[in-house]
Amino acid sequence: MWWRAWKVRRSAAKNYRHLLTATAQGKTDPVRARKRLDELAREARLSDRTRSLLLADTAIEVLDRVLGDSLPEARESEIVESLECVGVNSDFIRDHASAFEDFLIRLIVARANAGRLEVVRDPAIVLKDGEVAYLQVQASLIKEVRRTTRAYGGFSFRLAKGVYYHVGSSGVGSVSTSLEEADRGTLTVTSGRVVYTGQRQSREMVHSKIMAVNTYDDGIEFNLSNRQNAPLFHMRKGFGHVVAATLNAAMHHEQISVSAPRLRSIS
Repeated sequence: MWWRAWKVRRSAAKNYRHLLTATAQGKTDPVRARKRLDELAREARLSDRTRSLLLADTAIEVLDRVLGDSLPEARESEIVESLECVGVNSDFIRDHASAFEDFLIRLIVARANAGRLEVVRDPAIVLKDGEVAYLQVQASLIKEVRRTTRAYGGFSFRLAKGVYYHVGSSGVGSVSTSLEEADRGTLTVTSGRVVYTGQRQSREMVHSKIMAVNTYDDGIEFNLSNRQNAPLFHMRKGFGHVVAATLNAAMHHEQISVSAPRLRSIS
């Protein structure tokens, strides 16, 4: 009967999810698991799109659980091998970039916290002798705009029909501030400085002059010893943390390993 066939498909789909998770965690033999996964997918009548979505959800679930604040290369290799057993590789992540975007940002931060930085081969700036570029992101230079609302006092009285004369004084009522985009360009983190190159302006922040960094989810602010105003930059969501982690690694790690990760990063 139809309900028996439905129960069989439902059970197969449930077993498919469980086996997929176990395989991604490295708890089963990958060769046997992949064969059994194909069998369960046929029994459950899963479409290619459904299998792809389940695979992405499972991979993100596993990564969210195992990815810590710091990711040594050996640990990343273990994660990569487990995911590749179920078909999650660089091509799969690229094809599902929107689903993996938050994870990829966390991945870059975790690598940087472990002192692992990639070298930018063709940076947008001219490097100094011995200088290496580790990160390059699109950014907007932000400026603070102060607006004053004027308040008026006194009273009005009628001089003639349709004509009024105002008596009183005016003064500052309130002052408000807002943030506006001043320029668009590129922010580059190197082994010795952070450089912003825009369409109209540029900024150079040498590591030795950076006193503090205020990090936001979508931006970063640098407090410098040689500037009264702290440069503030806006960028894509999550990249404020990426810039901060990269800068921290570049400033505090004397020996930084240049890694060539097997999972694709975002740029």
